[in-house]
This record gives sequence, structure tokens and C-alpha cells, in this order.
Amino acid sequence: MIFTRTHSGLSNMRYFQGVDLVVFTEGGPDISYSIDEALDGHYHKQSDDIEFWEPLFARYQPNLSVSFRALGTKNTLKEIARRLAEGLIVGVCVVMDKDFDDLFGQTISHKQVLYTHKYSWESDVFETGVIWNGFQHIALARKSQRQVEAEIRPVIMQIRRELRHLVRADIVLCAAGKSLFRRNGTGSAFQERRRSQPPRLDVRGIRDRLAAEHAEIRGFRLLRQARRVHVRKDCLGKLFLMAAIQTLYYLLDINGQPRLAREYCIKFLVLGFHEWLIEKPGSGTARYYARVVGAVG
Repeated sequence: MIFTRTHSGLSNMRYFQGVDLVVFTEGGPDISYSIDEALDGHYHKQSDDIEFWEPLFARYQPNLSVSFRALGTKNTLKEIARRLAEGLIVGVCVVMDKDFDDLFGQTISHKQVLYTHKYSWESDVFETGVIWNGFQHIALARKSQRQVEAEIRPVIMQIRRELRHLVRADIVLCAAGKSLFRRNGTGSAFQERRRSQPPRLDVRGIRDRLAAEHAEIRGFRLLRQARRVHVRKDCLGKLFLMAAIQTLYYLLDINGQPRLAREYCIKFLVLGFHEWLIEKPGSGTARYYARVVGAVG
């Protein structure tokens, strides 16, 4: 009876909300809700994930009225997604981070189950054009896009180059129940940045951690999937978000601009991402979201 009531409640939730679709996301404050708790009316009205996904639906599904609800944990979203794929519920949509689900064969295939294009939404903000957009919203100084992008591009290229083999090691370690990059506290992956210096990875510290994890599991479980690794798509998203924030701080420092709190930087980077999508409609990222969001009904 609980499952029947849950299925019916989820399917009918859109009617009670007066919308075409209820979209469940990750994120919110440090509280996660189960499916039953969501049916009892528990959810977060605001989250960074909602800030990321809501403009995508507004752009690619402008005629669809949508109510967004953040539930915190991905585990609850995966359970809703499984029931969608089994045809047990309708009228809802699940959007969540890709993580390594595609590499480990754990993705759930259904048009109402959407994954981020890269590891997570945070991965999408570590782009030259996105950081430029964020900078121009913050900075008071007048400086051309070409000048600022010339300051951003070497930083991004250096970090991506240093991560090339480390991302593959992170995936292999995750398959063994470990991880190379801390899922919380990603700042530890970077050197302490002095004012007016670009962000730099603590490569030595990361390699020391790699050696320690390797010794603990007594070798790596080799993954065929690791051969398909792409740094921009498979690197831990929170690490890229931290890199984007530090790059933004670097730009503000060298251009004599005041800093903003981290939370505001994130908001401007997300805003910058959506502006970048409009500027780059032919990019792989824009085409991906246009396709998957456009298929929702």
C-alpha cells in the first residue's frame, strides 16, 4: 500500500501544484529527504542545482510550466528515476549529476531522467567564456573581453593539463571504494594562493595522496572505461568550481577589484554559464542540454 500511495502521490503532485511537471533536483541545505518525506511536503525551494536547471527549462521548454523541488541526496532521486523507468509513475522529472554513472554503467535511461553533460553542473563553469561573463558582472574596471580571456585561458589550460592523468586515477580509485580528490573540502587540492597569483593545483600533495591510497588497496583495479576518460567531462565538478572561483579572485586581484563572498561568485558563474550557452548555441554543451531538456514532456 505504501508503494501504491507513493506512486499515485508522485504522479498527481503536478495537479496539486497547478503545473505541467514537477522536477526534482539535488542540493539544498544539509538536509536530505526521502520519497515519502517529499510526498509529505518536505523539499528545498532553493538550491544551486535549481539555479542551474531552471533557466535550461525556461530556454528549451518555454511552454512547459514547471515546479522545482530540491531533495538533497541523489539516492532519493535515483529511486524516483528507477520508478520512472519502470513506468510506475508519470508527471515528474529527475535531474541529477552524471558523476561516474556512465563509466560504471549505472545510468537510468528515460526521457524524464536527465543528467548533467559533465560530471556535475559545477563542471560547466570552468570555461574561459563563463568566467569572463562572471567577471564582467562583478568588476567595475573597463577591460576588453579579449584582454581578460587572455588572462584566463593559460590558467585553465595549465590546470586541465595537470589533471589529465590524475582524473583517470580518481576514477580507478573510486571503483575500488576510494577517491583521489576529496568530495568535500576540494580546496585542499590547491596550493595556498597569494594575492595576484593564479590558482595552482597542489600536484605534489595530490600525488602523495595517490601513493597512499594505492598502497592501502594494494594495487589498482584496472577499468576499461578509464580509457574513455575526458578531463573536462569526468573531473570532480566541485574541484572545477573551486578552480573557477579562484580564477575569478585572481582576475579581481590583478585588476584592482574588490572580492565578493564565495556564494555570490557561484551565482555570477552560474549566470555567466547561461549567458555563455546563448553565445555558443553550437557548442557540445548547448546542443546536449537542448536535446535532453527538449525531449521532456
